[in-house]
This record gives sequence, structure tokens and C-alpha cells, in this order.
Amino acid sequence: MSPDLPPLLEARGLYKTFTPPGRESVQVLEGVDLALRAGESAALSGPSGSGKSTLTHLLAGTEAPTAGEVLWRGAPLPAPHLEARALWRLSEVGLIFQDFRLFPHLTALENAALPLELLGEPPRAAEERAGALLGEVGLGERLGHRPSELSGGEQQRVAIARALAHRPALIIADEPTGNLDWRSAARVADLLFALPERHGVALLVVTHDLTLAGRATRHWRVQGGRLVEVEA
Repeated sequence: MSPDLPPLLEARGLYKTFTPPGRESVQVLEGVDLALRAGESAALSGPSGSGKSTLTHLLAGTEAPTAGEVLWRGAPLPAPHLEARALWRLSEVGLIFQDFRLFPHLTALENAALPLELLGEPPRAAEERAGALLGEVGLGERLGHRPSELSGGEQQRVAIARALAHRPALIIADEPTGNLDWRSAARVADLLFALPERHGVALLVVTHDLTLAGRATRHWRVQGGRLVEVEA
């Protein structure tokens, strides 16, 4: 990753305020700035209630900031209620979750191919791409297995393949090892941090695990609604 590359994803002066019914407003984020480039890995950490999840939602385009803006390739994201925002997320962002979020009635191959099918890729081409990615994550012999027939680590590897299937530019992994034993977590971490070099994506890992966060080339911590860069 070259520091001369323009940011792929950028946050400028993000503020987020919530006003619960009948209660005073709570400011969760206060003037957050960050930039993430293609081929770069970054980690976002912070204790529960720090605003880490809120910031993740803003960067993933599922919520709008109270003030400030999120830019993609230098242009502001469309408003969250617009179809263009959903299409941006479907085509440009790959999401990986702590609880895997695989469809239980679909096989590993069908789960991994789903984003391509949603984008209109012919089924055969989608399955070829998904099968190649499942082979890359070590599941080439498990294509026909459903989630209930896979271990937690294997399910997360299916989720990684699914996140890559539509060739996104950005991968956001939210607590990707939180439900895994240490051996499975280590394998998933190895796969994740190989993605920027292998696939050219920008990787953002959101985690409580400081050891996992320390593997990223950049590490930001959310403290008191602000973002602090952690020195390696």
C-alpha cells in the first residue's frame, strides 16, 4: 500500500448524537476523522459503549452521522434511505460478522455465491467464483455442507469467501474471531490479514482483541467519542 494513494474510505468530522425518548441527548462521536486506503489493513478497538459500533455503522453506510461526512473515493455517500446507498454497499463492501450470518438452508457454496447472484451474475459463474474462494480458504472439500455441518471456524471461512465473492474494495470484519476457539481464531486472523495483499482490498477489523488489532498496519482506538491512533 502506497501512502501516495488517495483514501478509499474517509471520515471527516463525524459527530453522532442520540436522543432517547424522554431523556437528554447523548453525544457518542465527536469530530472523528480517518482515512483508509486500498491495500491497507486497519483495526478499530474500544470498550463497550465507546462509540466503536456506532462508528462502524457510519463507515458501513447503515447509519447517517449527525454532522460530518463519509466519503468513498472522494465523493460523499448517498443518503442512507436511497437505493444508491444499498447498491454501493452490495457492490463495494464485504461484511463479516461475529455470528457468521450464513443462511442455514444453503450450502457453503450457495452461501458464498449469494452476493454475486444478488448482483445478477449468472448462477454458474457465481458458483465457479465462490468455489474458487472456498478452496482458497481451505474448504474446497466442504462445498456441499450446510452451516450446521460445519465448525464455527469453517463457518467464518465461508463468510470470508462470501465477503470476497463480489470483488469488493472494502472488507469490514466486526469481531470476526469473537465466537471462535483460539486455533480457529488464529486461522481466521491469518486469512483476514492476507486479504489486502492477496486481493488488494482495504480491511477494517473491529475488535476488542488487542492482539488481533495489533496485526493491522494501523490501529485506532475510540475513547470518549474521539479517535486515537495507537502506536505500534
